[in-house]
Amino acid sequence: MDKKPILLILCMLSLISLTSAIDCWGEFEQNTEIVLIQKCPSCSYVNITSITYPDGTTFLNDEMVQTGINFNYSLPDSSQIGIISYGTIGDKNGADPPYYEDLCIEITPSGKSISVGLYIIFILISFGLAITGFTYKIIG
Repeated sequence: MDKKPILLILCMLSLISLTSAIDCWGEFEQNTEIVLIQKCPSCSYVNITSITYPDGTTFLNDEMVQTGINFNYSLPDSSQIGIISYGTIGDKNGADPPYYEDLCIEITPSGKSISVGLYIIFILISFGLAITGFTYKIIG
């Protein structure tokens, strides 16, 4: 049995997985008001430990405002396009030491992620190349 088609399919699938290495919890439109949210029903406090923007600038230590079980923080700047990562710390279930969590959001010009479109484009190109290869006997 010729293993080249199977190898080709495995290579195509491995390329698709490279398009989404970071999984953020939301996409937001550039230059709009963005509120970072941390849900914690058992916390008496949650604080932002740091916010890191795509250009590498970092803001440190600020309090989040509690609204029910949510803790909110208004992002000071949403002009940069890319991934904004932020860390939170709180006393989840009375934890000592406090519970730390890293989160991120993505800011795009339209507020919509392009990763789904990239998946579709990569799949179409990969299958197009595979069909072309089989048709002209380049692969098998």
